Amino acid sequence: AGLVGSEMCIRDRGIIGLLKIQGGHIQGMGGDDIRLLDAFYRGGETIRGFDSSGIGPRDAVTGDALGGKIYIAGTAEVQFPIPVLPPELGFSGAVFADAGTVYDTDIFVDADLDTVNDIIINDNSSLRSSVGGSIMWNSPLGPLRADFAYVLSKENYDEEQFFRFGGGTRF
Repeated sequence: AGLVGSEMCIRDRGIIGLLKIQGGHIQGMGGDDIRLLDAFYRGGETIRGFDSSGIGPRDAVTGDALGGKIYIAGTAEVQFPIPVLPPELGFSGAVFADAGTVYDTDIFVDADLDTVNDIIINDNSSLRSSVGGSIMWNSPLGPLRADFAYVLSKENYDEEQFFRFGGGTRF
């Protein structure tokens, strides 16, 4: 998997622009299938507005995520201070646009029966996208972030998530 990112800051105003592109491809040695545990699973951590493992190949009957061998995702974000709050409180806001896809799964084969189970797989490389806003707080316990996202494009089997809360070592 690869990752490319860029950051631009207008220091006088405290505005930060972020662009991030990431992707990955996994292939089995000698043509072997990729195990479910090794596949890519993407969602809210990559494309906000979707649940964790919310996009990509899915069992049509059970709704279980199957993961994909290929993913690509991109983010454009602008972070800014919240004008009505003193900067020393550590709050900021952001607006973002995310887009990406996960696709190309290997069909699960039952080793005991040596047959392909009657699984109907939803697997489409179509682009999923979302836009939204965030409230960030540089708290004494570390940075905290609340994302609110609206999905613009999706497949009917994708799982959405309007609100996501997270923390980390930096925004």
